[in-house]
Amino acid sequence: MQRIYLKQGRERPVLNGHPWIFSGAIDKINGNADIVGVADIFDCKKSWIARGLYNPASQIRVRLLTGKDEPIDGDFFRRRITRALALREKYVAPETNAYRLINGEGDFLPGVIVDRYADFLVCQFSTAGMELFKNDVNAALGSLSRAKGLYERSDGKVREEEGLGASVGMLAGAEPPELIEIEESGSQFLVDIRRGQKTGYFLDQRDN
Repeated sequence: MQRIYLKQGRERPVLNGHPWIFSGAIDKINGNADIVGVADIFDCKKSWIARGLYNPASQIRVRLLTGKDEPIDGDFFRRRITRALALREKYVAPETNAYRLINGEGDFLPGVIVDRYADFLVCQFSTAGMELFKNDVNAALGSLSRAKGLYERSDGKVREEEGLGASVGMLAGAEPPELIEIEESGSQFLVDIRRGQKTGYFLDQRDN
């Protein structure tokens, strides 16, 4: 685990909840600065302030995970995904069965997008740090979401910038049909999660 020390004053955005630390904010790194991994963040006075995912190949050197001294493991991801599921169950209308289940930094899981299409989940892992924990995320999704299958659509320019190649295909469970029928506020749509843009449909454009 790297120990990252910030320049004077650069801890303020972190303490105020900003999810990223850019390369220019870092004073020094103790540990192997050339590998992707979990990093502890300290201010200039060497006080611990946060924990996140470090990538030396990205201008966003650290994507923050937590302000608590807690292990980043399978239980951590289960807690975060349980919270995300509970929020959707509270706010998504029952006549809609397609929605964004995990929204990256918005759910305190930077680099992870998960969209639900009826009984199937489509996952995107866009950062090198989260790629390390793909199996933990998939295990939590499989046990908590009651989805029939998990499909991956991790492609695009963001992964290239993180030093990753494309990764597309089945992650777990049943193979999805060619077209998945979803219901959106009483209307039906057919979604192609293999060849459609993004994860197959623009779930973030519901209001439009």
